[in-house]
Parts: sequence; C-alpha cells; structure tokens
Amino acid sequence: MEFGFTEAQHRFRQEVRDFCKREPWGEITREGSRESSTSFYRKVAERGWLGLQFPKRYGGQGKDAMYDAILCEEMGYSGAPFEITIYSQAVWLFGNLILKCGTEQQRKEYLPRIIKGEISSGQAYTNQRRGVI
Repeated sequence: MEFGFTEAQHRFRQEVRDFCKREPWGEITREGSRESSTSFYRKVAERGWLGLQFPKRYGGQGKDAMYDAILCEEMGYSGAPFEITIYSQAVWLFGNLILKCGTEQQRKEYLPRIIKGEISSGQAYTNQRRGVI
C-alpha cells in the first residue's frame, strides 16, 4: 500500500507554497493570537481553493480531502494570514452540511457563494436547560 503523495498533490503543494510567498497579504487583523486578512482570503477563493472538495457542478474542483490538508498545511507553514477557523466554519462545517443534508436548491444557492468566499459562517450550541452556551 502506498501512502505517499501523488504527482498532482506534489504540484499542488508547490503551487500553494509559491502563492504564499508571492502574494501580498494585505491588511492583517488580529484577534487574540490569530491573524487574518480578508484580501488574502479572497485571493485564495479566486484560485478556487475554497472549493477543493466540492463537486464541479457547484463550482468546486472535485478533489479529495488530501488537497484540503495540503492547503491548510502550507498556509500554516508559510505563516500566511489565512484564518483556519473562518475556512473551517464556512467550508468544512457549513459547506459540507449543505452538501450532505441540504436540498438541491440550497446546494446551488450556497455552495458557489462559499467557494467564492462570499459567505462566512459560525455555529452556536444550546442547552435546553441553560440556553445558549
């Protein structure tokens, strides 16, 4: 069994690495110890990287989860102001929820907007006895 990266995955890793070195990060905001840049996030979206795992029919690239892992790893290595929390909330949580549980109308409406970086999301938990926590 082979556990290495494919040639395409190696090329993608290098593409992300080069992008992080070349692209201006724009204005950086700090929230606690986290840094983010809206303009940098938009540039990531313009490359289609927010839709790596989503089906092509919704504007995604139809790739496997390894590409998301490579993207996040390279963003982390470079120190880029790519706020993983924003990415994971919008793409992994909301996007995948819509993909797996949403109606076809919801998929067509929301997934392309998530992929373009137009939608961010959050989550909240409730406890019936205590209210929002």
